[in-house]
Amino acid sequence: MSIRLSLTACVLSGSVLAGVTLATTPATALTAPELWEEWQEALTSLGQEVAIANRTYSNGVLRLEGITQRMPIDPEVGRNITVIDGLVLTEQTDGSVRIDLDGGYRIDFGGTADGERSEGTLNLVFTGLDSVARGEPGSLVYDFAANLAQLTLDRLAVNDEDLPITFQMAANELASVTTQTGQTYAGQGSIAAVALAVTADDQQGNAIKLDYGLTDLTFSGSANYAEFASMGVGDPAAVFRAETPTALKTQHGPASFTLDTRGPSGGGTISGRAESGALEGEFGKGRALYAANVKGMILDVASADLPVPVNLTADEIGFRVDGPMLAGAEPQPFSAALALLGLSIPEALWATVDPGGLLARDPASLVLELSGLAQLDKDLTGPVDPEDPAPGDVLALALEQLDLSAAGAQATANGAFAMDPNAPPAMPGMPPLSGKLNVEMRGLSGFINNLITLGLLDPTNAMGAQMMLGMLARPAPGGGDVLTSEIEVSPSGGITANGQRIR
Repeated sequence: MSIRLSLTACVLSGSVLAGVTLATTPATALTAPELWEEWQEALTSLGQEVAIANRTYSNGVLRLEGITQRMPIDPEVGRNITVIDGLVLTEQTDGSVRIDLDGGYRIDFGGTADGERSEGTLNLVFTGLDSVARGEPGSLVYDFAANLAQLTLDRLAVNDEDLPITFQMAANELASVTTQTGQTYAGQGSIAAVALAVTADDQQGNAIKLDYGLTDLTFSGSANYAEFASMGVGDPAAVFRAETPTALKTQHGPASFTLDTRGPSGGGTISGRAESGALEGEFGKGRALYAANVKGMILDVASADLPVPVNLTADEIGFRVDGPMLAGAEPQPFSAALALLGLSIPEALWATVDPGGLLARDPASLVLELSGLAQLDKDLTGPVDPEDPAPGDVLALALEQLDLSAAGAQATANGAFAMDPNAPPAMPGMPPLSGKLNVEMRGLSGFINNLITLGLLDPTNAMGAQMMLGMLARPAPGGGDVLTSEIEVSPSGGITANGQRIR
C-alpha cells in the first residue's frame, strides 16, 4: 500500500507530521474556503484526485460531504482510496478555522503481486477531536488534539477470500502542532499511550495473538510534499532525491509486548518489556539515515520445545546506519554502529553448558562502529537480485571501535584500510587493500582452556587456534592473560603481524 500525502495529514494536521508553533495572531482572518483550497492544491499537486458529493458554505461554515481521494495508481496494480463521510470547517472569531470530522474516515487499499490480488479496508475514528488551523494560505499553523484515535482493519482479502486476521490500534491523548511554510510541513507532538492487538487463525490449528503497548510517545518531523509531486507515484528513489530531507524522530517510555503462538504440535509465548526507546529516520539529498535504540530490555521465551524457559535482559540495544542510496560520480561517506550492552542470560540456561560455574557470568557487551567511503554505480532502491553484480565498491573502511566482552574474555580493536577496486588483486577474491589493524585480547587463553575443560571445544582444534594466536599476537608488556597484535597489509598483498612478515 503506497500512501504519500493523505487528506488526513492536511485535515488532522500533525498526527503524522508535527512542528513549531507560531506565536503571532494572523493579521488576516483565515476563511474556510481558503483552507479547503489549500488542501486541494496540495493533493492535486501530487496527482491525486479529490471528489466531493456535496458542498455548502453559509455563515462562515463550510460543509463537505462524501469526500473521496484517489491515489494515481494503475488499477491493474492496486488502489488507495480515502473516503471521509463529512468534514466541517467553521470560521472562528479569532481568525482561525475549526476542523471537525463528521462521521467515519475510511481507507480502501489493494494491490497485485505474483499473480495474487489483495484488498482491504481500514477505519479511523476520533473521539474528542479538537483541531484548529490559523494563519493565511501558504503560512499556516495547525493545532491538533484528540482524546482517542482508533484504527481498525475491517477486512483483508486475497483473491476475494477473506483472511481470518484482526487488527486494532488505539492511541490516547494525542496532541500536536504543525506549521506549514510554503510547501514544507514541520512539527512536533505527543501521545500518552498506544495499544495494538493483532490476531490471525488459519482454521487449521495455527494461530497467533500479538498485544503491544507503549507510553509517553513524543515525535517530531518535517517534509516538503512538493518535491514528491514531480517524481511520480511508484518511484522508490523519490524520497532520497528530495533536496529537503524528510525527517522523523520518536521517543517513548515504558513498552511491552506479548506474542502467543499455537500450532498442531504445541505453542509458546514470547513477551518483552523495555524502559524506553527511540527511533530516527532521515531521507533526502541522496542519502538515508536509520537509527533505533531500546533501553532496559527484558525478553521471556517459553515453549514446550525448549528445555528451560529463556529470560534475557539487556541494558541497551541499538543501531545506526547512515549512507548513500543513489549512484554518484564521487565517492560518498557511510557509517554504521551497533551496540548490545549488558546482555545477561539466566543461570538455568548457563547450567545446561556450565553447571559448575567455570565461565564468568558477567553480562556480555558488543560495541561496533564503522565508517568509510563507497563509490555507488547503481541506486540502492530497487529489488535485490543475488545474481546481479555489486552496485558499487568500497574504497575505504575504518574500524572506529570494536569492543566485545563475554564469559570473562574481552577483545578490542581499531584500524583503517584503503581499497583500490581497479588494481589487480593481490589475494584471490579480494581487491588490493592497505592499512593497519590494532587488536588487544584479555582473558582469551583462559577462556579457551575453560571451553576445553567443559568439552565445548576439541583440544586438537584448540591447539590450532592457540598456534594461530601465537603467530598473530604477542603477550602485552604488563604480563597476565593479555595479548596484543598490530596487523599491517600492504598494497602488494604483504601481511605483517607485530612487524613479523607472515605473508
